[in-house]
Amino acid sequence: WSGALQTPPAVVAHFFETSGDDIFDVASETAVVVCGGVNEVSNDLSLGGETDRGSFDTMTAFDRTSNVATKDRERLWTTVSVTAPDQLRQRVAWALSQLFVVNNYRHPEAAAYYYDIFVRNAFGSFRDILKEISTNSMMGRMLTFLDSRSTSYVWSRDLQLEYPDENFAREILQLFPIGLYELNDDGSARLDNDGRLIRTYGNGDIEEYSRAWTGFREQQDRGNVNQLSRTDPMYIRLEWRDSLPKMGLGNKYIGHGFPRCIDLPEQHFLAKGAKYVLLGSKAKPELHTDPSGWINDPLAVKFAADPQSQLNAALCKKNGSSCSYPPIMVLESNLACRGIECNTENVRMIEVEGGIFYEYVRPPCVRHAFSLEPRKIKNRRRDYMCVDAREHAARAACCYQENNNRSRSYILEDYWGERVTAAHAEKICESNQIEPIDEDHSSFSMCQQPYDPIFVNCDGSQCQDSRLQYAWWSGTSSCQIKAKIDKQGRVAIAHFAPDEGERASVDNLYSEDSKTFFRVLWNAPGEIRQFVDDCPSKETCKTTTDGFCSCDTEVVEETAYESMPTREQVLALPIGSVPPESALGPFMTTAEGSVKVHAEESAYGRFSAKSIFEVTDDNGVTQLRRNLLSRVQLTGTSLSFLNPVHFIARHDEALRDAWYETEATLDSYFYHRNVGPFVSTHFAKRFGVSNPSTTLIK
Repeated sequence: WSGALQTPPAVVAHFFETSGDDIFDVASETAVVVCGGVNEVSNDLSLGGETDRGSFDTMTAFDRTSNVATKDRERLWTTVSVTAPDQLRQRVAWALSQLFVVNNYRHPEAAAYYYDIFVRNAFGSFRDILKEISTNSMMGRMLTFLDSRSTSYVWSRDLQLEYPDENFAREILQLFPIGLYELNDDGSARLDNDGRLIRTYGNGDIEEYSRAWTGFREQQDRGNVNQLSRTDPMYIRLEWRDSLPKMGLGNKYIGHGFPRCIDLPEQHFLAKGAKYVLLGSKAKPELHTDPSGWINDPLAVKFAADPQSQLNAALCKKNGSSCSYPPIMVLESNLACRGIECNTENVRMIEVEGGIFYEYVRPPCVRHAFSLEPRKIKNRRRDYMCVDAREHAARAACCYQENNNRSRSYILEDYWGERVTAAHAEKICESNQIEPIDEDHSSFSMCQQPYDPIFVNCDGSQCQDSRLQYAWWSGTSSCQIKAKIDKQGRVAIAHFAPDEGERASVDNLYSEDSKTFFRVLWNAPGEIRQFVDDCPSKETCKTTTDGFCSCDTEVVEETAYESMPTREQVLALPIGSVPPESALGPFMTTAEGSVKVHAEESAYGRFSAKSIFEVTDDNGVTQLRRNLLSRVQLTGTSLSFLNPVHFIARHDEALRDAWYETEATLDSYFYHRNVGPFVSTHFAKRFGVSNPSTTLIK
C-alpha cells in the first residue's frame, strides 16, 4: 500500500478473508501483509544463494553455503562477530548467550534468530530478554517444557497422573538470573543468623513454577522461512494450561499486587487507558474464546457501537470521510457511553462503522480461588461449578416454571457471549417477559434446580458449544467450595452443589478426585499433618476415596489495618487496586512518611477495607494496595489460610489471562534482589575479570 501511513479500509475488510492466491487482489489493488520474524530480510540473490532456501543463506566472504548445518552457524557467527563495526554490542551479546545457553543448533536459522535476541537487546531491557528466551522454541526444546501439559488435563483425558515438566522451572532459577543462594547488592552471599547461606528457592517453588510453563507449543511453519526453522515465539494451547494458583518466590502468589477482576471500575472498556486491537472484518477473537461457529453465522448478534458514540469515533478515527482503523487504540480519556454501551457491564469484541471488529483487551486482574459469594453456573451439558457471584462469569438464563416440572429456559443477552454478574442476571430476568403468564407457567425468573434447562430460543449456532457457554443458576441450597488437603499442607479445590444429585457433574478441575494441588499459607502450618491424620473425626471434613482430607470452607474478608501501616506492610498486602479516582467516590488523601492512604470522604478518616495504600517499591514502581485480607477458614476449626489469587478463570478461559500470568511469572524472576548482582558477576567474568571484587559488582 503506497498511500498515507494508515490502515486502508479495503485492506482491513480483506484481512483474514484471504487464502492461497487471494493474498493479493490485482483488480481491487488490495493486499494483506504476511508477517515475518523480527529483523527478517529477504535473500540477496546476487550473493549466489539459492532461491528455494527461504529467508536464510550463510554464504560468507570466507566460505560458501555448506550442507552441514553446524558449519553454517559457525561461519555466520564468526563473520559477524569479527567484522561487525559494533564490537561492544557483539561482546555483550556473546556474554548473554553464555548465560542463556541452548545446545540445539541443528537448525541454523533458528540458532541465528535465537542469538539475535541478545544482539537486539544488548543495550536494552534484561526483562525483554527474559521474555524472548522463555518463549523461544529452542529453549522450550532444550529445557523440555515444550508441550508440557497440566495435571488436570492429562487426568481428565487419560486418567493418568502426570505432572508438568520441571526442567525449565528449575534452570531459570538456578542458572539464569537468580542463582542458588541469596546475594547482597555487592555480590557477596547473604547469611542467616547462624552464618549459613540462604537458599533462593526449594523444590516446592520448582513444582509451582512448572505449572506456569504449561501449554507452550511451537508455531506452525510459515511459507517464507525454511522448513522447521523454529524462529517464531511459541504459543499457548489454552486447554493444556494450568489455571489454578501458583505460589512464587518469597511466598507470594503469581498475581500478588494485581487488582481483583471484581474491583475493576464499571464500564472499564470506556475508561482512559482501555486498549483495543484490530481484528478485521471477521469477528474472530484472538485473546478470548468463542465457539468457532459464531464467526460466520449470519444470525450471530455482535456488540455494535452506536454510530454516534465517542467509542465508535475513537476506533474509526476518521481521516477525511473514511475510517483509518488504527491497528491498536488506547483511549486517551474517559468516554461517555451511548445506546447499548450504557446498558452493558463489559464487552469482548465490538463492531464499529464499516463492519470492522476490534477486540477489547481487558487489563490484567486476578480472582480468589475461594469465593466469598459462591454461586452456581451451569451449561447445557449439565456441567457446573461455583463462581463468585460478583464476577462477570456467565450469561443470563431465565425460566418459566411449568406445571409439568420442566422449565422453559431463555437466553437473554445483548450480544452472543455476554458475561454478566449474578445480580445483573437476576435483574435481566425480572425485567423481561418472553410470553404472557397463564395457569401453565408462573412468573419469569432465574432458572432453578432441580429442573434441567431446555433452551428454546437458541438461534443458529448460539448454543453450539455448551462447554463454553455457562449460565447463572439459582438453587435451593448453596454452591459449596471445599478444600482438599494433603499432608504437606497443599490444597486442591472441590466444588459441590447438594441439589444437583446425579443429574449433573462438576467441572473436572473441581471434582472431588482432583489431582492438582498448590501451596497455601496456613496460620498454623505445624498442625496440618496431624489434622489430616485425624480427618475422619472432624465434623466438617471427610477422607476422600483417594486418601486426602476434604473440608468445608468459609471465606472471611476483613480490613487489614486500622492505623497507618509501614511501607513493608503495605507491599505485603496481596490485593492490588485500580487508581483511587476509579475505585472510590469522592476521596481524600493523607500521608505518613513514605505511605499514602486514599479513603472515601464519607469514612471521615477511618480506615476500611476500601482504603487504598500507595507506596513506591524498591524498584521505583508505584504500588497500590487494597486494605483488605481474604482468608479461607476450615469450617468449625481454628485453621485457616490466605485466599490464593490466580489469573485464569476456568469458567471463561482466555489466552489473554494466560499471557498475563506468564508476564507476572517473568516479573517474579526479574524483580528478585539477586538479579542485579548475579548478572553483574557473570558479565564481569565474561569481560575478563575472573574473580570480580564486591566493589566492582556494586
